[in-house]
Amino acid sequence: MAKRRFLGGGIGTAIVATTPGPSISGVFDMNGWQYVVARGGGQEPKPYWEFKVWGAGGGAGNEGAGGGGAYVTGQYQIEEDSTITLVVGAGGRSKSATDDPNSTGLNMGMYGGGGPRGTTYNYNTGLGGGLSGVFLTSNPCYTSADSPTPAGLLNPRAAAAPTRNPGVTEANALLIAGSGGGGSYEPGVDAYGGGGGYQSAQPGAPIPSAGGDSTGGTWDGGTGGTGGESASSGTDGGFGYGGHSPGGAGGGAGWRGGGAGGNASAVGTGSGGSSYWKSPPHPAPTIYDGWNPGTQSGTAGYPGADGPNSRKAANWTDPVNGSTYGAGGQDANAPPGGTTDAQPGMIAYRRASSYGALPGAPWTVVTMTGADQQVSTSI
Repeated sequence: MAKRRFLGGGIGTAIVATTPGPSISGVFDMNGWQYVVARGGGQEPKPYWEFKVWGAGGGAGNEGAGGGGAYVTGQYQIEEDSTITLVVGAGGRSKSATDDPNSTGLNMGMYGGGGPRGTTYNYNTGLGGGLSGVFLTSNPCYTSADSPTPAGLLNPRAAAAPTRNPGVTEANALLIAGSGGGGSYEPGVDAYGGGGGYQSAQPGAPIPSAGGDSTGGTWDGGTGGTGGESASSGTDGGFGYGGHSPGGAGGGAGWRGGGAGGNASAVGTGSGGSSYWKSPPHPAPTIYDGWNPGTQSGTAGYPGADGPNSRKAANWTDPVNGSTYGAGGQDANAPPGGTTDAQPGMIAYRRASSYGALPGAPWTVVTMTGADQQVSTSI
């Protein structure tokens, strides 16, 4: 039997084979010796991950609730000693939710790419929610929200930029949950925002005489999709951000963001953004090691339309969520009365030494801070 040398800790360190030491990762032969390559002092790496991701809800207008955020989940293997970035989208601000002047200004976006509720005309509509996503990069993903303005609000967002930074690429995206669009205020009309979608996000309520209706973003199940169209002279939703218009409700962000409502003789509603998960053969950075087929799934959030599930987030009954994350903003006419801002998104993750061990691992819940949050994959 060949003699063995264990390589671990220091380069070239020799350890007698019977001595307890680092766990074996691989063996190769050279010059009559078997060299054992070890990784870590007796502990196997834990590169297996499971994620639950909720997009944020859209803000409400005075006569219409915002749409709820979508939900996606999946199990993956990620290279250790790397860094991933978690983006937890901000819930869309509702026009009349508070007396804070920051909730009523123009050209304000939400962290995570939520579209403004107007860039020129100050109507009583809601902002689109920000997406939530897991990105396989340490590079900046989204512009941080301003302080001391309310958490998650960019006041104003930089020019007309979607606030998306270089870390947000299709290759870096592992999971994205789309967010809800903003509601509007047309009297006598249920002017609700569209919910965040799985593959086809929901449009907001059609509003006659608003100069056209917005549409939801889509995902084709591969590496493509279409941004939601904004009405009138608005800017369509795109990869990672919701659309905007001069005066309509904002579009929700997503893999492809939803469009914004128009403003003509009436003011339109915002639509939701679509979701995404990575699978072969989608392009990916080197820290992506693989996926567990069959564990990926997605569910659409509920539109803000009147009804028992109005504005709820997808999979809101999950104990990790507890009806706390991803709901759209409540309009002034909904019981118990009074407009509320939308709930932010949320990301929960757990990791273990194998896919089979994931169900017994504890969840770590990551909530919205208005800034990118980095997580080390090291043990």
